[in-house]
Amino acid sequence: MFDQKTDWLVAHLPGEDDDYLYELTLAAVADPEPAEECQPILEYLDEMTPGPFLAAILSSVDPTRLTGADAVTVMRAFHRMGSYCQAGVYETMFEVAHAADPDTAYRYRAVNDYAPEEIGAALSYTRRTADRELGVALDVTIRLPRVKVALASGDIDGPKARVLTMDTAHLEPASARDVVDRIIDEVSDLTTGQFACPAPSVVHRGRPRRGQEPL
Repeated sequence: MFDQKTDWLVAHLPGEDDDYLYELTLAAVADPEPAEECQPILEYLDEMTPGPFLAAILSSVDPTRLTGADAVTVMRAFHRMGSYCQAGVYETMFEVAHAADPDTAYRYRAVNDYAPEEIGAALSYTRRTADRELGVALDVTIRLPRVKVALASGDIDGPKARVLTMDTAHLEPASARDVVDRIIDEVSDLTTGQFACPAPSVVHRGRPRRGQEPL
């Protein structure tokens, strides 16, 4: 069922073939004491995008048995899974905020009046935290969808998503998206204190003015 040869792992894992990952998941969770031959799996965790397969593999890992290097790899994988789950929280928070009735799937076009209270009660948030997180959820769903994509893929985490939304809150949606497009690929390797959203004028600098586009 599961070929444990390292060269087979190298050949299949980067492509994330669904059948392969299914086999890998079964192999990872079938034995609570995985054989040493399965250790190469850990070498490729950094190449796996967060999702159900990665979650299943991580659920079988015993951190107390890891080497220091493997512990770092697994920690990064769990961190990516946390970002993936945070994106899911924001996606469903958006739906909660627009839900019209607890017994139907009907949605209001606008945020319902009691959304912060309902979110706060469900997640044990203060009103201030519920308002802030709802604002982020609305922003990454409507105004800055690329931030949610980066969060769901594990390229950024929740704090970085919050900074990106807050630092562009004063901009028009189009300008905010331009700013995010400019820096989003660099943000993953920086701390929240190391990056700052550039002004819209910086984003547009160097672009030809209207009427001056090259032929």
